[in-house]
Amino acid sequence: MLHGTLRVPDLRVPPGPLRGLRGPAGAPGRRSLAVPAAVLAALSCAGCVDTAWWQGGESGISFRWTVNGGDPATACAVAGGSEVRMWIAQGLPTCTLESESCGVRDAGWTWDCVAGTASTGSRFAAVELYVGWALVDAAGVVRAWTPWQSASLAPGENFLGTQDFVP
Repeated sequence: MLHGTLRVPDLRVPPGPLRGLRGPAGAPGRRSLAVPAAVLAALSCAGCVDTAWWQGGESGISFRWTVNGGDPATACAVAGGSEVRMWIAQGLPTCTLESESCGVRDAGWTWDCVAGTASTGSRFAAVELYVGWALVDAAGVVRAWTPWQSASLAPGENFLGTQDFVP
């Protein structure tokens, strides 16, 4: 069994052999306690959350976009759009994506504007959520955004339609 050492600075125990305790830990009357590695790992991550509410490997989101109704290959440059970003939320947000201050965004949910289509791959659980997108310029300023859209993700790829950005 793997063991680690848990040091408790103010723990004072009487000198002499005590069951489960080993040698001095720097000062008379102080001992270190042998603790299994699994217990140490659990203590070090007390309160940690392993996954977010949306994470999983069974569902993906795909979508297309246009800019002013046009082909992104040319319309992005005209509108000053550099990339498209996606956000999700567990409940319907009361804010818009104009300020990018609500919802959850992952760095992997950013695509070059000229691509015109995107897929997240299977990164989601089969879950109900709200999705929104923003067209952002090279300086990170939001040029246009979509309203929040409700989505019920099923296992597999979930096509959420074509979004039109109108700056």
